[in-house]
Amino acid sequence: MTLDWTKWMQASGWSTSLLQLSLPIAIYQGWGAEWYWWATSLFFYIVVYSLIGNNIALHRYFTHGHFEVSKPVEYFFLWCGSMSGLGNPISYAMTHLVHHKYPDTDKDPHGPVRGLKSIFPVWHGGINIKETPINARGIVALSRKYGWLHKYYIPFVAVNAYVMYLISPTLFLFAWWIPASISCIGVAGAVITQHWSFKPNNGCKYNKYLLWYEAHHKNHHDFPSAPDTSLDSEERDYTFEFAKLFKPRFNWQGQPNRDA
Repeated sequence: MTLDWTKWMQASGWSTSLLQLSLPIAIYQGWGAEWYWWATSLFFYIVVYSLIGNNIALHRYFTHGHFEVSKPVEYFFLWCGSMSGLGNPISYAMTHLVHHKYPDTDKDPHGPVRGLKSIFPVWHGGINIKETPINARGIVALSRKYGWLHKYYIPFVAVNAYVMYLISPTLFLFAWWIPASISCIGVAGAVITQHWSFKPNNGCKYNKYLLWYEAHHKNHHDFPSAPDTSLDSEERDYTFEFAKLFKPRFNWQGQPNRDA
């Protein structure tokens, strides 16, 4: 029998959870640094890994295909999403599409149905395509383009993180280790709050102040192909607005409140 070593190199709940749990060590290592390094870390946490890496890249671009971008922007999305520690386009999309198909059921891999402990992905439910089949052309397309990254995800992240360390250990600490681990915690926590009543919700009134999380989650579940989750004049989809900076070509076919 041949041992497949690549399965240990792929994204998993363990890899993300270990990154989350390492946060106290990272903060200890950075204690006493100048304020601008902490400001750098805040920027990478909010903008690079949460807003771009999770919301725009892994969620809306790679998983749902809400828009198209140029190749340089796509590669930038690939880096931000992968270095967030949440996984690669294939592992993320598989989990998220199962979540959409079986929300708040025993087959849902994450959310409050898994308990508060699911803030650590190691407690998420596994994906078994025989039990939770996904007939998505997007997964096939992602597999063809980024199968290599799915296979060697952990080495990819490790090499990139090591390059940052070679440039500067402080850069490695404040531009990756600290912000990426916080982003993993924040995104996992957001998934729980977005389904707090065991059904998708649009969040509380304070969500509008958290620009780097996607507040209109019920809208997204009702219309998953809609690029803009703000369905009335009182709502504002900040992720959609920020995505415009990358000059995308939006796919409006799934937008319910747009005549196009």
